This record gives sequence, structure tokens and C-alpha cells, in this order.
Amino acid sequence: MTAIGDAMQSPILSIIVFLPVLGAIILLLVKPARLSGKIASLFVLISFLLSLIPVFQFQSGQSGYQFEHRLDWISGQGIQFHLGLDGLSIWLFELTFVIGLLCVLYSAFVYKSSSKPFYASFLVLITAFSGLFAAIDLFLFLIFLGLSLAPPFIILNLSNRQRKQVIGLKSFLFHLTSFFLLTIGFLKFYVENSHVTGVSSFNWVDISQISMPVETQQWLFWLLFAGFGILMPLFPFHSWLANVVSESPASLSVFSMAVGIKAGIYGMLRFAIPGCPDAAIQFAPILVYIALINVIYGGLVALAQPDMKKLLGFSCLSHAGFLLLGAALMNYAGIMGSMMHMVNHGLVFAALFFPVAWLHQKYGSSLIMDYGGLRYIHPVLVGLMLVAALAYFGMPGLSCFPGFFLILEAAVRIQVVWSLVAMAGMILTAAYLISFIQRVCFNPGSTVLRDDTPRTGRILPGMLVVMVIIMVWIGIMPQTLMSRSDRSVREINSIIRSHRMLQRPEIQKIEPAGSLEKFLSTHSDRIPYPGDK
Repeated sequence: MTAIGDAMQSPILSIIVFLPVLGAIILLLVKPARLSGKIASLFVLISFLLSLIPVFQFQSGQSGYQFEHRLDWISGQGIQFHLGLDGLSIWLFELTFVIGLLCVLYSAFVYKSSSKPFYASFLVLITAFSGLFAAIDLFLFLIFLGLSLAPPFIILNLSNRQRKQVIGLKSFLFHLTSFFLLTIGFLKFYVENSHVTGVSSFNWVDISQISMPVETQQWLFWLLFAGFGILMPLFPFHSWLANVVSESPASLSVFSMAVGIKAGIYGMLRFAIPGCPDAAIQFAPILVYIALINVIYGGLVALAQPDMKKLLGFSCLSHAGFLLLGAALMNYAGIMGSMMHMVNHGLVFAALFFPVAWLHQKYGSSLIMDYGGLRYIHPVLVGLMLVAALAYFGMPGLSCFPGFFLILEAAVRIQVVWSLVAMAGMILTAAYLISFIQRVCFNPGSTVLRDDTPRTGRILPGMLVVMVIIMVWIGIMPQTLMSRSDRSVREINSIIRSHRMLQRPEIQKIEPAGSLEKFLSTHSDRIPYPGDK
């Protein structure tokens, strides 16, 4: 399952991943603090431009990983420095640099921060998540995941927020717990692979080929689910989410929600489901119910929020439910829909949160009741926010619609009731977003808007215009994302189908097949899309 040709040992991924860290080192060595924002922006911009190379050179019809860079690291333990991209990771890798660039630009030219530790920590954070999405070796994945723990803690404690220490510590402990749970799970993969093959290896390409006893898969699957569930985050592991979003600096809030939480569902699709396929099939209905609870619970809590930042924060809980729902439905449409929504949610969330953060910065409040009539003062900003809000709840023609559509289609194929509950979640999303936009932008009676209106400048509207253009493009041409991810999604789907169709006796002894298992064993979930062969 490796790419062929020169791409097998291309250093391009290593250069892209570690360039931000190089920028952090140079930034700390430069004495004038006022240059820190510009230096950080320059290095992230170069990294972003380089990250376009894998996107444009990616071979859509080729299986396995591409642009691989493999070096022996700790040979005695089978640990390698091994990076590569496939259809599941290519867009998350790119999203990391898109959102990272937007966050650094916002901090440097809109918020006008000049803190060296802030930019250095943020550059390390970009390296951590880009490396995480590109890591093929499980040990290397854990290294990058561990690297992502410290920067948010540092950035939050550098801020002037009143509860920064409590919130920072709580978030850190949640993510540290996730790290240790995943470490135990990955070690079990390593041990099982050693027992089956006699070879010590943390390489996921090797480990994914082994077959573990169903009893082992059961507890390992839930262990991985708990670890990745904290990252997503899912109820009841979500208590760190709202405070981090509302109390963190804007760039950290955007990056954490647009990129950081995607590591959870990515891990489920990359490791938990393919690594424990029999357990995943058995427990799929439970995952569906957990996902639907998150969809509705997150929507209801967001609807009740008086604070703009917390509203958007709890909306991520609902959208995490949609991401898990697509994965839990275990068919092509659901997995593809989840993959697309990971990317689109990150983009649209950023387009909504940056204006909210700017309003909070300039007017000193993020309470919805303090605003009104914003369209008279900042009409361009309101127009761009409205487009982002329409995209967020799945308006046809905008970026989130294809992902929602595929997830709903996957649900309809199995249980219509599930699709109706998911649709109710979309209606809740529309309710709290339209209500928020109406009260902030159109209702009269603001208590904070002043005559000496601060100007948005060119950077923030320019960022939003670019994001809106991408939203429209993906909404009209979703094949842009789907074509590069199709092969990887089909490979995951084929693993699920093959294990279901083998009718392994261990599964039948554990529990009678549920509705989802019956569907997988009696129906073809291959959906005819343009270009299928």
C-alpha cells in the first residue's frame, strides 16, 4: 500500500511540516518584537504555498500513501520517521495550513499582537497538527499529538483572560488523558502485530494487515473511541470546549475548532474503524445513537447561549455529532460525507468566528443582547457573515451542503428515523444561527455600537471574501474534494464490507446482528458517482 516512483522518498512533506518550527526558532532569535507577526506570517505563507504541491500533484486513482518520506529512527523497536498522504489526510493536511495562515494573519494584522511566545507557540502548533495528519508510524503520530499539548496551554496563559489558568489546566488535562488512552491503544496494536508477524513495527501499513480476536477488538475499540472522543469532542467529554472557545485568543479558538477537533474523527476513520473492524461493525448502532445525541444536544445548548462565542463553540459539539454519524453509518456515502464535512466545517467556522472575535475586540462584548443594527455600520462584514451562516447549516450551493447531503443519504439507506433526527439537528443549526444573525445584525437597540465606529480594515474582509469564494466553489464543485478522497474512502469501506461478509462466527456468538449489520450484509452500499468504474 505504498505509492510508486519518486514519490516514495520525497522530502517535501518533511520540509512543509517542519518549516513553521524553523520559523519559530528564527522568530525567537530576532530582537524587535514588532517583527514577530510578520516573520510568523511569512513562514506560514511559505508553508501554505508548499503544501499546494501535494494537492496539485496528488494522483487520485492511486491507492496507498503518496509523497512518502521514510527514515529509520529507532530500529530495535520498529519505529520509523514515516510521513505520507492519502485521500483521507490530504485535505486535512491542507486545511491545517489554510486555517493556520488565516489565524496568524488575523493575529498579526487585525489583532496586532507582537508577542514572540504567542507566535512561536502557534507555529509549533501548526507543525504538530500537519505532522499528525501526515504520520504513518503510530509512534510518530503520538509524538506530534504530544507536541500539540503545550502550545494551547502556553497561548492561553499568555492572554489577559481572568480564568486563563483554570481553563488552560482543564483543557490540558483532558487532552493529556486522550494522549495516554491512545498511547495504550497504539501499544496494543504494536504488541498484537509483533505476536502475529514476529516483527516489531509501529508502521500502520503493517499493523492494518493483521486480524485481532474480536474480544480484543472490543475493548481496544472503546479505548480508542474514548481517546479520540475527547479530541472531537463528544458528549460527555466536551466540558472543556465552551470555555476554551470563549476565553482563548481568537486565533487559538479558530484553530482548535477548525483543525484541532478534526484529529478525533480522523483518528476514528484512520485507526479505530479499520484497526478494529469487527468491533466497529458490532458497535456501529451505539455510535450512531451517540452521534445523534451530540447533534441534538449541541444544537439545543447552542440555541440557549446568550454569548456569541459560546454559541459557536457549542455548535461544534453538534457538528462533531454529524462527523461521527457519517463514520458510524459505515458506508461510502457516510464516510465521504464525514470527510468532506471535516474540511468544510473548519472553513465555515473560521469565517463566522473571526468577525465575532473582531466585534468583541473592538466593542468589548460578545453578548448577543448588546448588539443590533450592525448592518448599518458594517454592511460588508454582515453580508459575509450571512453567507457563512447559510453555509454552516447546509444551504444548497454552499460548501457544507454536500457533506450533509451524503451523511443524510447514508442514514436514509439504513434507518429513515436516523436521517430525520439528523435533519432536526440541521434545523436547530439554522434556528440558532439565523436568530444570532438577526439579533446582532438587523435588530435595533445596540448598547455597545458607537458613533466613532472602528474600521475593519482590508485584512479581515479580504480573508472572509477568500473563504466565501472557497465555500461557493466547493458547494458547486464538490468533486474537487471527492475526487482525491474517493480511493481512500473506498478502501475503508471495502474493509468494513469484507469483514461483514465473512460472517465471522465470533460476531454471531456475541450478539445478534442489529439493523446496521443486517444492512451491511444484505445490501450494496456502493453509490454510483461520476467517474466510478
